[in-house]
Amino acid sequence: RHVLFRSVKIHLGAGEHPITGFVNMDVRPLPGVIRGEAHRLAVEDGTVDLIFSNAMFEHLFFLQQVMAMKEWERVLAPDGVAVCCGIPNFEAVAKAYVEKAPGIMRPTFDLLEVYRYTHGSPEVWQDNASDWLTWSSADRPDQTPPGWLPQLHKAIFDAESLVPFCEAACGLQITVVRYPFPGETLPLNLGFVAGHSKPAAVQALEQVPVIGKYVDLERLEVIS
Repeated sequence: RHVLFRSVKIHLGAGEHPITGFVNMDVRPLPGVIRGEAHRLAVEDGTVDLIFSNAMFEHLFFLQQVMAMKEWERVLAPDGVAVCCGIPNFEAVAKAYVEKAPGIMRPTFDLLEVYRYTHGSPEVWQDNASDWLTWSSADRPDQTPPGWLPQLHKAIFDAESLVPFCEAACGLQITVVRYPFPGETLPLNLGFVAGHSKPAAVQALEQVPVIGKYVDLERLEVIS
């Protein structure tokens, strides 16, 4: 295994929002970001103090999620933690749709709102929407438009399923939380913190200097 860095804080799925003081990684080639995958970290065993990701985990295929959890177990220091936020809470999404709750982007939480959480609205987040003018499923039946597949959500979770999944995937101890995005009212997000010993959720989240951009800590609920 070729080691690129030691004893670091890693931001996975950094995209266009790198964090100062972190090794910022993404599957896309972006300025100031190392290209890499969440389940393949070129890091020595037991040397990472903090892994952070937001709205990334659901973009991994199922087996990649399992591999990522095992990889984080390998690289985390004895007192290191992984903080994974922004996983859509399907139970809350379904409840908001059935009850016709006020929407986040639209007046009512309709099917387009649901699609945004369950699938990630990959058509909306295309890097180059003009590619759709030339792409044809008839010509390329086994392909997707450029940029579509990385943005697509590959899995959905609720609090009940996230706990056993994480615990079965690796030997880390897990604490699962749910919360609304800052400025919103519905608890549409799940997250988990993981470590070799049982991590305290709020203390782990507060290690991320920009956590207030993604998590309403005052309304955070610890599930397990």
